[in-house]
Amino acid sequence: ICPVNSFCPGGNVQTSCANALLIAPEGSIAADACICQAGYFGLPNQVCSICPRGSWCLGGIRNVCPLNSTTTTEGNSDIGACQCDIGFTYAGLNACRSCEPGAYKSVIGAANCTACVGGTYSTSVGAISSGTCQPCPSNTFSAAQSGARQDCYCNAGYSGVGGDNCVACIAGTYKINAGPQVCTDCGDNKYSTIVAAISADTCQSCSTFAYSSPGSKSPSACICQGGYFDPANFGVTL
Repeated sequence: ICPVNSFCPGGNVQTSCANALLIAPEGSIAADACICQAGYFGLPNQVCSICPRGSWCLGGIRNVCPLNSTTTTEGNSDIGACQCDIGFTYAGLNACRSCEPGAYKSVIGAANCTACVGGTYSTSVGAISSGTCQPCPSNTFSAAQSGARQDCYCNAGYSGVGGDNCVACIAGTYKINAGPQVCTDCGDNKYSTIVAAISADTCQSCSTFAYSSPGSKSPSACICQGGYFDPANFGVTL
């Protein structure tokens, strides 16, 4: 029987395959039985070239890796060597999908995309670097993996719809939680001189027998109740 890596046409002559990178099964009868070994490609019984990156080669045929994937080395012979490109993550069945806004991936492989940290956002699809994560505007913050500037919500002490539209709570008001909520007035008979207050504790009580309207900004807003007067305004010493 004709030995491996050879072919025997007509049953008379044994001929070796043209080079060491070619293989042929035992009992081959023609030159086209000599094909490039795994990890190489080329025509039968001719020159074989190593399989380049981004491909896998078997039976002498070069196969390109699926969309958005590549290999990290040359000479691969199996589709399993194809890994997701940077900016893409594994989606199953040899498929890769792009990282969504708010995330990035800077390495080749099946790893998950990395979320932009809280306080940043990214609008980029298929981002490849943490440099695409932009800081939120002043006086705002965002959850991890935020994909738009509008996801940057107002800090406590600031009110608005997020992005660039957050303004400090004026004196006489406060805002405890982050988000789009409006500032809350200090209650009746109280005042606050603090801007961007984050707690109801900043609201000070008027003196005894004095009252003020909600949202008062200073002690002078506290007015004596009926039947009482402020000695300081009349030069009276008690």
